[in-house]
Amino acid sequence: EGGRERTLRLRYGEDFCRGTHVKGKWLRLWFLAQTLAQSSPTAGAPDIVYNDQSHQMLFEFARIPSPDAMQKLFVDILALLHSLKDLDLSFDKFHLDSSQTVWSMSAIQQRLTNPTFAKANRHSLAHAYWLVGCGGVGCSLITPWTQGKELAHLEVTARIFKKASDDRVNQLLEAQSDSHRRTVLWHFLLTDPTRATRWVRKWTSWLRDKATAIRLVSQNGHILKFLTPRLRNERAVVWAAVKCDPQALANAPDHFKNDVDIVSRALRNSENGTKVFRHIGPQLTNDPVIFRQLATLAVTCDFYVVSYFARVLKLDQPFLKELLLLGYKTVDHQQIEDWVVDKNVLQDHQLYRQMAIDHLKMSRSIVSLGTFRDFLNDREVVEASISSHPSNLQYASVRLRGDRALVRHAVAQNGGALCYASSALCDDFELVLIAVKNNGPALRFASDRLRSNPLIVTAALQNDGIALQFAPESIRSDPHFARLAVSHQKPRVTISSYLPCSFYSDKALMMVALERNHTSFSSVNDALRDDDELVRMVLKYHGEQLEHASTRLRDDHDMVRLAVASVGGALKYASERLRADRGVVELALRNDGMALRWAQEPETCAQIVAIAVQQNGLALQFAPDSLRSDKSLVTSALHNNGEALRFVDHSLWDDPDIIAVAVDSIGPVAVENIRLDIFAGAPGI
Repeated sequence: EGGRERTLRLRYGEDFCRGTHVKGKWLRLWFLAQTLAQSSPTAGAPDIVYNDQSHQMLFEFARIPSPDAMQKLFVDILALLHSLKDLDLSFDKFHLDSSQTVWSMSAIQQRLTNPTFAKANRHSLAHAYWLVGCGGVGCSLITPWTQGKELAHLEVTARIFKKASDDRVNQLLEAQSDSHRRTVLWHFLLTDPTRATRWVRKWTSWLRDKATAIRLVSQNGHILKFLTPRLRNERAVVWAAVKCDPQALANAPDHFKNDVDIVSRALRNSENGTKVFRHIGPQLTNDPVIFRQLATLAVTCDFYVVSYFARVLKLDQPFLKELLLLGYKTVDHQQIEDWVVDKNVLQDHQLYRQMAIDHLKMSRSIVSLGTFRDFLNDREVVEASISSHPSNLQYASVRLRGDRALVRHAVAQNGGALCYASSALCDDFELVLIAVKNNGPALRFASDRLRSNPLIVTAALQNDGIALQFAPESIRSDPHFARLAVSHQKPRVTISSYLPCSFYSDKALMMVALERNHTSFSSVNDALRDDDELVRMVLKYHGEQLEHASTRLRDDHDMVRLAVASVGGALKYASERLRADRGVVELALRNDGMALRWAQEPETCAQIVAIAVQQNGLALQFAPDSLRSDKSLVTSALHNNGEALRFVDHSLWDDPDIIAVAVDSIGPVAVENIRLDIFAGAPGI
């Protein structure tokens, strides 16, 4: 912020897209870029700049008019980023279109700025919402940034289709307009062709039209299986399918499985060469020259296919060794399997040893030192494995687990490795001190003598207060060490896991503990749960802890207001008198409409119910019957959440105005699904 100019920047670098599910990470960033490129709910569209030198993308919202707008934009961006967490796996097999096979920051920038991608981006953005809806990942892409209710409706529809029976899906599709039905079927087919095909064939000609078929298989290669025989014999269609998903080769006619170009394309794009190789035709596998070319190509693209060559095809050892070495040099093999570096295949001990060292040095390797039984007493190999994973010390020989330099190297990275050291080294003051300084709970592995040493215990507690549980009783009962432990308690740890009960009545100590983790409030003694100062400190930000406050404070007007202002649902724990207090109830409902269920006699006040359904439409279920037929109140609930249609009085079930509001909120498929439940006598949510 400079003078009146306020700017918010969000910067991503290419490091973001390394590691597992790389493609999913790129697509997550593509979705973020597409979403941010639209107008912000607060500040308009950002400037988007790609830096060729640093390989970074910068989203910049400039000239934000006020501090409040800046704060609102920041909150909106956090909500958007939160919606994208854990989506890499869902996006991993999501193909935008046939034009994009290689991903980078510059590719995303091009898709943002090149108008030729505009239509494909719109379709793909819509499919991302559908994909998340049917993915079962427990999150939603619907945020204030969602452009158009149609996108939100797709996500809701996908959730319904994922759980609905075939009969219910048929009913839902029958009830839609032709245009909307085709939209739903397109996304349904792309995610679940096996199930969707019967309805696609009933209402469309997509699986019989070449141009449409190419577009479909470019986004899901497995749709090749459901095309007409004529289209499955079209080379352009098969090419597009294996380019999208190499395993689609399994559904291609036999003559394409013997087509070198088609098979080579499949192998180049494959992350699982074994599944592709299983479907290669006999004309290619029986030709020694072509087979050698294909095997070499497969290994350079997918190192794991060597397993198939070794175990199933049983290639001769010289060629197998050649392939293994080729793959080892050219492919990122961070997660190589234990059989790959195999001395029986290599038949060369020194090469086998060097490959073991190279592999064990990799920080992301999932293969442990225990895989290489020949080298458990080889100091160089053990040291290499410890450098990447200190826990590999557990596999070292007894002699090396007593090697002070090696153990020091391990515990300096992770103090927990002390548990694998020899008993003599667990009594070494310097080594134990190094261990507990970076991993306090490693105190448990120290000798009895050192677990009683004040310097060692202090270092352990300064790293993690929970280490107190591993100290002897004389130290655990010492107020000095108790304060030290509580002051360095990790945020998610409760006092019940490490602190003796004798300290639960110490107000000063408990206030420190509760600042670090409010859930410890249930453990403090009864007198402190009746202490105004301490309870007020907890309820200010954690109103749900009213449950553990004393009976007196749960009937205290100011204390209960403090609680429900933080968490509306805390109304549940207020006294009966205060659950009928108009001011307390309104404050709770403005925070959480669902707290209506805890209010006393809401039927006496329609205004109270109106506040609740404006905050959360589903609160309508807790309204008295007499108010569920109030059209104005019901409309307010449906504007907030169309799912509230489930709780509307039967007199309004066929009201066109009510249905229109619900459709606008959650979409025609979701509304029809609720109506089918209602008329079938199904219970509400």
